[in-house]
Formats: sequence, C-alpha cells, structure tokens
Amino acid sequence: GYTTLEMDAAISARYAGRKTILAYDLRNEPTFWMLQSASYPGDAKPPLLSRKMLDRYGERRLLAYVNVAYIIALAGYGFTDNVVVACACYVAYTFVMPLSSMASATYLQKIAVPEDLAPSFAMGTTMQHAAAIIVPVAAGYVLNFYGYQIPFMIACGFACLTFLVTRRLDPVAQRAPARHLERHVVDRARC
Repeated sequence: GYTTLEMDAAISARYAGRKTILAYDLRNEPTFWMLQSASYPGDAKPPLLSRKMLDRYGERRLLAYVNVAYIIALAGYGFTDNVVVACACYVAYTFVMPLSSMASATYLQKIAVPEDLAPSFAMGTTMQHAAAIIVPVAAGYVLNFYGYQIPFMIACGFACLTFLVTRRLDPVAQRAPARHLERHVVDRARC
C-alpha cells in the first residue's frame, strides 16, 4: 500500500509538464444555485427552472437541447487545454443539468400511472447513486492509464446515444396501457 503522500508524488511525477488540472476542490466549487442566485434575488424563479421552458418546447425538444449541451461540454473538457474554455464548459454543464432532471421527471409523469411514479423515481435515484460510485472509480482508472480525454469521450458517446434515444420520445404512444384507459374513462365522464 501507498501512503497518501507517496500517491500524490507519483501522480505529480506522472503529469509533470502536462497541461492537466490535478486538483478538484469540492468545498469551493460553485453550484448552479450559487450562479443563478447571483442574478435572481430572493424567491424570484429563473425562467430556466420554471415550467415555461417545458411548456414552450416540450420534454423531447428540451432533452435534445440538454444533450447537445452535454456533448459540447464533454467534448470541450476532453479536447481543451485552456482553463477558460474548461470553465465555460463547466458552467454550461451545470446550467443545463437541472433541466435534464426536470424534463425527465415531467415526461415520466405524462406516461406512467400515478402509482408507479414513486417506485420509478426511487429506482432512478438508486441508479444515479450507483453510477456516482462506480463511474469515478472507472474513470479514474482510465484517466490514470490512458489519458484524461478518454473518460470525457466515453461520456460524450453516451450523451450522443441519449440524444438519439431522446429524439424517439413520444408521450402519447409510450403512455402506459393503464394510463390510456384512465384517460379514456375521464373523456367519457366529460361527455
């Protein structure tokens, strides 16, 4: 086993002279909420986090825009040596992340039966937590042995795949069978 200092020295020696960011400070990292509160004081809700964007563009188009932003940001992370470009990619990535969660949740509410929403959201959260544990370990291994660009290119590939899947979303056709019956019963009651 290595001590922390020995590991730090080995990492520093490996990346000496390369334009690589070696530190990541979670305590001082700006979050989306800090950035948006700089322009939206008090209880004023920014337009990006309101239903206006979903109502105007719909889940399919909004998720497509979000995935294009992910692709650009992740490719930017992988190919840039410029700190300003990396920061711009970070801001773009952080800016669109809440939109992804909001649009996905709204789409699920449109297609699923209300009784299935809580278990579906719980499973989604569980999968995100599992990925939050597995992905950094795998990415760290790849980053250490193959270069920092590879994990970002893999993530960019997944964002491209997600973009293609997003283009196939259709809330009417993909609605749960019980949801079709529920709507039919409501329509009959109105007659």
